[in-house]
Order: sequence, then C-alpha cells, then structure tokens
Amino acid sequence: MKAYWTVNPMKDVITVYALNEEGLYEQADIKAGTGVVQSVCFPGLD
Repeated sequence: MKAYWTVNPMKDVITVYALNEEGLYEQADIKAGTGVVQSVCFPGLD
C-alpha cells in the first residue's frame, strides 16, 4: 500500500499518509474542517 487516509469524524479531520523512499509512512496532507485533500497515488483525484 503506497498511501492511506485516516478520517476522524469526531474532530472533522482527514489525514493522508504516504510511503516515502525509505519505506516509512509520513504525513503527506491534513485537512481540518474544510478543504480539499489530494491523492498522492492518483494525480487529479481530490
């Protein structure tokens, strides 16, 4: 799995984690409240 998203509806937050070159997951994006989250695996998907 190259990336995964966590969704916390209680806090209204979406966090995106992506696999880096070292094989570790790092936070790639986070949105709280409103905003657009973009996929790191599928360009143009948001």
